[in-house]
Amino acid sequence: MVKDKLALSIIQGLTKGTITINRVEEYKKLLTEYPDDPFVNRLFADFLKNAHSFANAINRYRKTYDLFMAEGETLHAIAALLELWEIISPAPYDFRSLHSKLRRKDSHNSVIDEFFAKMSYPELRATISQVEKIQVKADEIVQNLGEPEDSFFFVISGELLKTPVDSENDEYGVVQLLRENDHFGDYFPWKVKRAAPYQVKAKSDTELLKISKENCLNLFEKHPNLKNGIK
Repeated sequence: MVKDKLALSIIQGLTKGTITINRVEEYKKLLTEYPDDPFVNRLFADFLKNAHSFANAINRYRKTYDLFMAEGETLHAIAALLELWEIISPAPYDFRSLHSKLRRKDSHNSVIDEFFAKMSYPELRATISQVEKIQVKADEIVQNLGEPEDSFFFVISGELLKTPVDSENDEYGVVQLLRENDHFGDYFPWKVKRAAPYQVKAKSDTELLKISKENCLNLFEKHPNLKNGIK
């Protein structure tokens, strides 16, 4: 995929936003060297979408999805699909393709990947229909201390800092660094929105998948096995 350290640093810079490309020609030049790098393809797809070149963006998102799935990067693949579906409504084939590709995997890069892969087709389709992809900037607070925990979050890319606080002693605990394929948010008890005993703040530009507790409860009513999967 990435052939040398210089290319790796460029692609990482583009992904983190420390390097920007503002011309189609520059993306095409980079893709000539690294045509099958999923991150470069995703960045180019985003560029095309923002430039309202929707037909080209659709094709690029589909390729991005295929490349991420081939590497076992489920969250990145889902993120590409969600971007695609903001341009064109999803077809049953899209859900069937995702389910089939996940099922064919012998191993997975994370517990979250395995969670999605073990879903039945109806469970997967229902869950993907309820998740929301969000982007946060560096230093933005995702979960405020003391506010209700009403959602789960899966980290697609970027880094966040989770800082627990002991409410009785008002003391900070050990700061946890959250990265790709990590997750946060309270899941038990399901029907209670407790006040978060921690803060989550983005350390860098970050992309997340979010699903609300309310939507989870609705999913559990129709697909009870999903509760065991999340546990």
